[in-house]
Amino acid sequence: MKIKHLVILGFIGMFFVIIGALLKITHFKFGLINGNLLLFFGLILELLTVILFIVKVLSDRKNNKFLNK
Repeated sequence: MKIKHLVILGFIGMFFVIIGALLKITHFKFGLINGNLLLFFGLILELLTVILFIVKVLSDRKNNKFLNK
């Protein structure tokens, strides 16, 4: 997985968290979609992004070009 894919995944998770927090603060609900659900999925996506980034850094330990870009 390329680093740009991890950045995109992180931004999607961040978007879900921001919209979920906004929905939770304003108490809006769109059918089954509410603030709790969006916060949950956004934080899961961000956690997945961090785990994949750590795996990427540890797997590229031999090739130090990744952190020097």
